[in-house]
Amino acid sequence: MSSALINLGTVFGPLFSNEDLTKLAALTPGVQTFSKDDFLITEGEVTRDLFIQLTGRTKVTKSSQPDLILGELRPGFIYGEVTFFQGGERTANIRAIEETQTLSFTPDSFETLSTRLQIKLLHNLLPRITRRFKDLHQTVIELTQLEKEQSTRPYNGNPLSSYHLPESLLFSALFTAEESEVIYRMKPGREHYQKGDRIFTQGPGDGSLFILLKGTVTMEKEETPGITLFTLGPGRLLGISPVDGVNTRFVNVIANDDYVEGIRFSIQAFVSLPETIRIKMYKMMFFNIIDRMKYQNIAILKLEHMKQNVWFGG
Repeated sequence: MSSALINLGTVFGPLFSNEDLTKLAALTPGVQTFSKDDFLITEGEVTRDLFIQLTGRTKVTKSSQPDLILGELRPGFIYGEVTFFQGGERTANIRAIEETQTLSFTPDSFETLSTRLQIKLLHNLLPRITRRFKDLHQTVIELTQLEKEQSTRPYNGNPLSSYHLPESLLFSALFTAEESEVIYRMKPGREHYQKGDRIFTQGPGDGSLFILLKGTVTMEKEETPGITLFTLGPGRLLGISPVDGVNTRFVNVIANDDYVEGIRFSIQAFVSLPETIRIKMYKMMFFNIIDRMKYQNIAILKLEHMKQNVWFGG
């Protein structure tokens, strides 16, 4: 077995067969090796490759402050997911600290994989990106607490209150009418909530997911009452932790309107869906997480300015 396949096997684990790993290595551009100081991704460029780091170390920087390292990435990290799923310009630089090997592929190349292997790959990548999402959540909470304690202005309780999440790439846009009917029939099925009701409660979960159809919900943590992390509208897929094997809710999801409606379904119902629907569900999960991560970054920048005694948005 080649060193590239060995490195792929180390990162992806035993659930991927040698045949699976060979097909992944054959994607375009595929397995690449970068020398120290090489740029894997350059801020501002319009490319869509998704990178999975196999060996080495890389760093995240911004062109405006090239000496400031925003993060250090090691084997198993993924990057480039925003433009892979949504297009647009790269928002940061990824540069090799030492010789680094990656697997990268374009959206078109990904679509050449069988549906079975696409699902297996997205299922493997999901917990990697949800960990980053939770880390960003914690950063927003810590900085928001600082704003609440230090600000001399009235505190609005929501660092994202002035940002409206775009409603593209959501349930109604992804699924055909026939596919939607299959999803509507999943169990336990449709549920209704009134303002203040909890759809999910922080802590041990019941292994279910929830598609929001009508009304809005807020996301909050028990440790920081009064701080709303997000307000989300129809079309959002909520509570995805059970899909990546974690049955613990890390936030409360609370009905924000007098009438909130959605579809609750178990992880068993999700797994039993036809592959063509399940792959779209996985993509929907990534769309939702990436969308929220972008706005978490906006909140972090806003609150970091406050931390440096520069008031943002007055």
